[in-house]
Amino acid sequence: METKCHLVYDHLKKQTVAPYNVVAVDAEWVVHLTNCGFVGNAGKVALIQLSYYNEAKQIKTLVLRVHGFKKLPVNLLNILRYIPVVGRNVGGDLAKIGRDFEMSTLHDESTRVELGKMAKDRAVVPSGSVSLQELTKIVLEKHIDKSFQVSNWNEKNLSAGE
Repeated sequence: METKCHLVYDHLKKQTVAPYNVVAVDAEWVVHLTNCGFVGNAGKVALIQLSYYNEAKQIKTLVLRVHGFKKLPVNLLNILRYIPVVGRNVGGDLAKIGRDFEMSTLHDESTRVELGKMAKDRAVVPSGSVSLQELTKIVLEKHIDKSFQVSNWNEKNLSAGE
């Protein structure tokens, strides 16, 4: 994992033009729902996904299993701290990663792009709290299957859909 993160970090820090110099970040963790469907308890971050443009300008996704880690690899931290990040509620994901792995602030808000806010600011949606599923439907005219969102991300073997 450290080697892969090092290669991604090294590549991204050399890029100077958006969108080739940013990384999309998403984190997953086990959530336990109450009988009413609300989150009753949330586990520690188990999986971190990083999507970025590679040298051939193709989107690549690195899926990192961090369940059971006490500390994150140095180059993953470098990506989360020094590379501009983008995502839907990415600030919330970074805050959760920081809390779970007992780190101070991972990222400066000035280089963070919250997709909901950006879409609202550009009058694409009426509210910045729009879900990623709805935003994808509006902007890309695509459907995201979120049925796996409440999965057991701690499992050693995840399904293809997860």
